[in-house]
Amino acid sequence: MKWILVFIGISMPYITFAQTTFHGTITENTTWSGVIVLDGDVTISRGVTLTIEPGSRILCSTKTDKLASGADPERVEIIVLGVLQANGTNNDGHIVFTSNAQEPQMNDWYGIIFKNLKTPSSLRHSIVEYAYKGITCYGSSPEIDGCEIRFNYYVGISCEVRSRPKIRNSIILGNGFAGLSSELASFPIVENSVITQNTNGVIIFDRSGIDLGHAEAGANVSGGENRIFNNFEIDIYNRTAKDIYAQNNIWNIASVQEIQAKIFDKEDNPTYGRVIIEPVFVQESPPLAQRTRETTPPRTVRNPTPPPPTSPRSVAEAATRPPATARRPATATNPRQPTTVRRTTPPITGNVEQSSPSLAVNSKPATPA
Repeated sequence: MKWILVFIGISMPYITFAQTTFHGTITENTTWSGVIVLDGDVTISRGVTLTIEPGSRILCSTKTDKLASGADPERVEIIVLGVLQANGTNNDGHIVFTSNAQEPQMNDWYGIIFKNLKTPSSLRHSIVEYAYKGITCYGSSPEIDGCEIRFNYYVGISCEVRSRPKIRNSIILGNGFAGLSSELASFPIVENSVITQNTNGVIIFDRSGIDLGHAEAGANVSGGENRIFNNFEIDIYNRTAKDIYAQNNIWNIASVQEIQAKIFDKEDNPTYGRVIIEPVFVQESPPLAQRTRETTPPRTVRNPTPPPPTSPRSVAEAATRPPATARRPATATNPRQPTTVRRTTPPITGNVEQSSPSLAVNSKPATPA
């Protein structure tokens, strides 16, 4: 194999390929660009940064791991002990982490696992799809902005072990058990994002929390403006003793009773805390002449969402509880209208495009397989 080694500054090697297949440990600062095929786990060592350039595609081999390591010895994992900088751009500059199959399906690969407790990684304008868990934040707090996390078998984003990721301007769509979960003393901050068409939208387990929005936003406090709607079972499931704030959000539902029918909290089980939803966000649409773009409809999934897997912490009562609409039925004759906050700012900015970006042909890993 022919290669060219170029040094940028002191320690940034580039190896240029038309396309490369890679697995193993990255031990020095590295840049990837173009099409990278992973056929086994990739570990970014502590103190090392992997930078992925805009427009790149990271293709994960289906149900294969040449190293037979990690959380799943049969699936590719990207394990971040150092720092991952995957900062795409709008339009054709999105970075895509996906399956290498011709007809991809959920659970083709495992996902991205962040494990750096001190230095945050960042994903911007990136797509993560067809994994088991799209993104796992394990004691780590990456910044996720302008991304789309979709079609992952178990969960889109899993926050575990005191993680505090910041999730903004993103779409969490079509994931199996849940779009977003928080457990083991985690506390993600979510704002200006869409959580829809998951089996469950958001699930908060014991000793954890989540900030989905406050009426008065501040430093490290979510301002809300999320769209949480059309999840198939529950929009928000509070399985903690704490109150969860989800104020200033959009629910695509007219009355408080209808919103609460898709929420599981203290009203359903007195040992749990409340989900505080009021005031809700009401967008004042600008005149038609000021609307400069249309929202692209979601892409059709090749395979339908499978039945959600059983979670060890998921509710035993979930199998026996009545349907959401039966727990808190809306009053048809006179439903109470929610307290609202009106703003003219559009709720979602920089949405991820649905089409796959065009790509450069060069890739630049530090060490080929």
